[in-house]
Amino acid sequence: MIIGFQRDEKTPTIKSGRLYLVDLAGLEIIRKTESSGRRLEEAKTINRSLSTLGQVIRNMADLTSSYVPYWDSKLTKLLQHSIGGNSATCLVVHVSRNKLDSAETLLTLRFGSRAKQIKNRAKINTSVSKNPGDLMDLVQKLEKDLKAEKDRVSELEKEGSDCSKLAKLEEEVLQIQLESERRGQEILELKA
Repeated sequence: MIIGFQRDEKTPTIKSGRLYLVDLAGLEIIRKTESSGRRLEEAKTINRSLSTLGQVIRNMADLTSSYVPYWDSKLTKLLQHSIGGNSATCLVVHVSRNKLDSAETLLTLRFGSRAKQIKNRAKINTSVSKNPGDLMDLVQKLEKDLKAEKDRVSELEKEGSDCSKLAKLEEEVLQIQLESERRGQEILELKA
């Protein structure tokens, strides 16, 4: 996730935006990959997250649905603004021509087709600040905290630490990202 702010030097206007680049990997067919141990647990987690994402996409595409389960997984919490918020979203799906992968390819194409039905209306996020210096300082602090947490996660991945420690740190990173977004939104609301 990249959070960007652009300040207009002539006016006290600040434009803000986020860029998410997400590789959703793919559906882990456990029987096919013969996963076990840690890899099996990771595959189950991936499958649960992708299943929840699929449910969110189905509910978003179905205009009669009143509930969208964003909070049912870390992935959908993180992508909530991209899926159903004020954003322009581009989804690229990758499929295989191999007949052995036909079931996964069909699921992927159906997912892409449902996702295509979602229509977001993006607008430029602008706000007027009375003291842009204070806001920029807060943003820099939050970005520094986010980078520190990401560095901790990367370090643990390199060390081959166990799944529970990594999951805990990923949760901490997610909480900091959500806090950063919440504070950014509060700042925008205070300026409105």
